[in-house]
Amino acid sequence: NYSEYFIKKASDLQLIEAVLDCYENYKALKKGSIDRDRIPVKKN
Repeated sequence: NYSEYFIKKASDLQLIEAVLDCYENYKALKKGSIDRDRIPVKKN
């Protein structure tokens, strides 16, 4: 749901971030939780 202005004027990095954000939202909805910003804990 991005504006046509954003799609035409955004840099490559901004477009990639927008797509990744959409994908993170999709994964969260599918899984039922959000793992984004979570720090992985190593198990030794």
